[in-house]
Amino acid sequence: MKLISNKILSITCSLLLLCGVSSCYDTVLEYEDTTVINSSDGSVSSDTLSTSQEAEFMLRTVQTQVVSAAVHLYQMQYTLHIIDYAGYMSIPHSFDGNMYSSFMFYDSYAFGQTEALEKLAPNAIPIINSGKKLGIEPLSALASVLFSYSIYQNLVTYGPVPYSDFRALKEQRPLTYEKQSDVFKTLFIELQKADSTLEAYQRNPTAELDKKIEGVNYISEDKITSATDIVKHWRKFTNSMILRLAMTVVNVPDFNVNGKTAQTLAEEAVTRGILQPGDPQVGLRSGADGPVKAHHPLYLIANSWVDARLNATLHNIMKRTNHPALTAWFAPNNGRLVSKFNKVHNSGEKIMSMRSGTYLSNSSLASNNYILFSKFVDLAFAAKPVTLFKVEEALFLQAEGALRGWNMGGTVQSFYEAGIQESFTKNDFSGYSDYMAWRGAGDMTVSGDFLYEDPYDPDNDLTSDEKADYYFMLNNGWGGIDTNPYTSVTADKEKEYYLEKIMTQKWLALFPMSLVAWTDIRRTGYPKLLPAVYGAYGEADGSISDELTIRRIPFATGGVDEAKSDFTSTGVPNLDAETTGSVRGDMQGTRLWWDVEKTSNF
Repeated sequence: MKLISNKILSITCSLLLLCGVSSCYDTVLEYEDTTVINSSDGSVSSDTLSTSQEAEFMLRTVQTQVVSAAVHLYQMQYTLHIIDYAGYMSIPHSFDGNMYSSFMFYDSYAFGQTEALEKLAPNAIPIINSGKKLGIEPLSALASVLFSYSIYQNLVTYGPVPYSDFRALKEQRPLTYEKQSDVFKTLFIELQKADSTLEAYQRNPTAELDKKIEGVNYISEDKITSATDIVKHWRKFTNSMILRLAMTVVNVPDFNVNGKTAQTLAEEAVTRGILQPGDPQVGLRSGADGPVKAHHPLYLIANSWVDARLNATLHNIMKRTNHPALTAWFAPNNGRLVSKFNKVHNSGEKIMSMRSGTYLSNSSLASNNYILFSKFVDLAFAAKPVTLFKVEEALFLQAEGALRGWNMGGTVQSFYEAGIQESFTKNDFSGYSDYMAWRGAGDMTVSGDFLYEDPYDPDNDLTSDEKADYYFMLNNGWGGIDTNPYTSVTADKEKEYYLEKIMTQKWLALFPMSLVAWTDIRRTGYPKLLPAVYGAYGEADGSISDELTIRRIPFATGGVDEAKSDFTSTGVPNLDAETTGSVRGDMQGTRLWWDVEKTSNF
């Protein structure tokens, strides 16, 4: 780990005072990434702060490090791998031969989530530890929520995580990887504790702390400016996180935290208050007036860095649901394309997408035609917030909970429809009623191009007669009989189709939150991803298939060879101890603890 000492933190804060938060921001991150702690036992000699001003400066930084606002780290966290596993977008070239397929494991590109945690921990932990000492308990609670969020991202990416060592800011190896089940239980407790701290502050606020809270808030829209509303919004975020965690572990038999089941934890979170229609998204504002100070990182990665293109699954499901985002956000091919068999596609001819696992050439080669495939419409999506939690997600989580018989405060249908409506509202899409009435996906007599084709390499085409099972066949609306092959089913099977409907619409609304989407896909199997191109699994580690798909990213060293001994000694054994699948070891196909091998979701 590269952590930052208390002395360096003080220097950093002094630099911020001299330069201003925005102008010195990148410099601060560079300082943080290159400093280490030297101590005899590997622990930090002083892990608390001297002043509340230090906590304020650091908390602003922490908010930009969970889902990174920095383009390069955002790419390392999501777009070099996870965004493809989620079926959203794909890499269109091999990055100088390092990634001949999106299914390849390349250590230097796989370290993103751990790197984000390494950057965040030395800023978050001293704030958490200094709450009582400095009388800033609410700020400590905010830091705790963000630290828990980052730990969760590592859990659902790799599996076991050295939670206690990160929490203690341990610097010297060995680091001890802990069982996923234990860390999940700890996160539930820490999030509940943070919510209780914020609730207590709501009952007894002070003018001094109100001013600090108003000065540090980065993850909500400008219209939330008072400390009262900020704390309320953070509490909704915290309880929504608890609901997300509860649904992540829903398939684990007999899971409980101090006797409380996942259902009880979820119901209590909803009672305390989660995100509701009309609430702002939890995220960093893009643009000159927001903390990101630029366009959304994914927009820049796709349109400036030519490193992301539309994935075939998102393309196909948006066509099958007639979703307005397809043409609102994604542009036709941006150049003249000549296929492998010499068919010419003129520039701007149509939206083009890539199947996962497509074999890639070097970006410098003229023959790499996938760079010409669909990126974003100019400036479309550019100003979107860098989201940590969407209101739509909370609504779809309630829909799924209600489907499972949990008390979510409403009906399955009401939450399902509210989730779609909220997504349309948040994205300024019109035509909600028409969208809900659309029946084209289920009615195969409706004309339309529903079948995936690769305009460059027809060998990658997917035809209905061989792979129809991979297509989304359900209508958008909730009521009535879907015009699809599944009109006569048993009650249990009908529940599966309702779940598929919920998860598919949630997946559409989540874009581009690929780690949340990939987690849902692994635990439910929905939405149905188009299978990878033929032969793609030869570029992986030999442990995955169309049916299994990628279940996790293997542990990465981040360029530190000694890291391998840590995850070999404790990471892999704890991973194997809790998997329910047949694949074992540090492999792409090894199921994580919560990713329970099963035949039904109910």
